[in-house]
Amino acid sequence: MSYHSRLAEQEFETLTQDGIDVLDARLQTYMLIISGTAAFVAASEHVSADDFEAYANQLDFTNQLPTITGIGLVVAVPKDATQSFLAKMRSEVDPKFNFRRLSQEDTHFIIKYMQPAEQNAKAIGLDITFSADRAKAMRQARDTGSPRLTPPIELVQADESRIGRYAQKLVTAVIRRRFEVA
Repeated sequence: MSYHSRLAEQEFETLTQDGIDVLDARLQTYMLIISGTAAFVAASEHVSADDFEAYANQLDFTNQLPTITGIGLVVAVPKDATQSFLAKMRSEVDPKFNFRRLSQEDTHFIIKYMQPAEQNAKAIGLDITFSADRAKAMRQARDTGSPRLTPPIELVQADESRIGRYAQKLVTAVIRRRFEVA
């Protein structure tokens, strides 16, 4: 191998490692955001829409990490509790709250809150079990207690002017001291 070939190979290896280091640092930042959010939810007796909005605003992730399109709270809702959950969301959060793409699963994973709310409005109320990839990631996170990353998915709230059409979602499960469906 010639001297120039070795230099080119070393430069390529250095650039490759730099790229890996940047991606690793970014993923660690995302993990801190999701871990912090999980800790906030786990430590709270009840997380209201206002609490979740205040928490997300304090993170300032839209300015600090503009590649994050939103932070959401997804709750498991058994099929037989959907109507009571819907009534509670309408009375406590938004009289127009409704389910989106409700699946036939026995347990629904409903996006209860999503921030920033305005740009993610189409995602609020979404039953993510409508999508096999999303449901699989949520179940794995719940069953293992470890965060999971979905494969690339099409965002229901995609709007070319503000949010890209495709993304990956990083999800984790929160173990609550006391489980409350609605």
